[in-house]
Amino acid sequence: MTTADPGTATAARRPVLTMRRFLGAGSVMLLLILAGVPGVEGEDIVTLNTVHTRLTAAFDGARANALGSGRPHGVAIDVVGDRFVPIDEHGKPLQQVDIQGKPLPAADGWGAPAPASLKSMGADVVSARFGKGGATAVFGRDGLPLAGGEVVVKIGQVPVTWVLDAATGRLLPAED
Repeated sequence: MTTADPGTATAARRPVLTMRRFLGAGSVMLLLILAGVPGVEGEDIVTLNTVHTRLTAAFDGARANALGSGRPHGVAIDVVGDRFVPIDEHGKPLQQVDIQGKPLPAADGWGAPAPASLKSMGADVVSARFGKGGATAVFGRDGLPLAGGEVVVKIGQVPVTWVLDAATGRLLPAED
């Protein structure tokens, strides 16, 4: 009996979890989770998916920026204005860049990016609480949040909660 060398064709034929398969499976799982939110149906599922994608991207970006820079970063949520924006260690909105790294035009004419409006997506922020940061989630230089917390967004007439896990720094849909 011979043992396959990792570099041989035999080893290459083994099934491998590629990034494409991983992301595809994750997308399907996300849709199943989001579709299972009680009371959310029809166009509200699309809204829920959009809100989830935008919020998690902001939180994942803040976590990555904190890790990459070694300085705190966060996401500020404006409950009254139904919007959110990634911020740097000074609490200033991060300049958004395109895929080539070029800064996007400033929405306010002063160099600051416009906060992402949840209202324009068809959702309302009900509440956001992250420890002493209030409605601002702050990630330390290790990429972990200084405190866990939650964001509650109303989609249609249904409140949906996302929880910031203090141990992992991930923003996840709350389990009922």
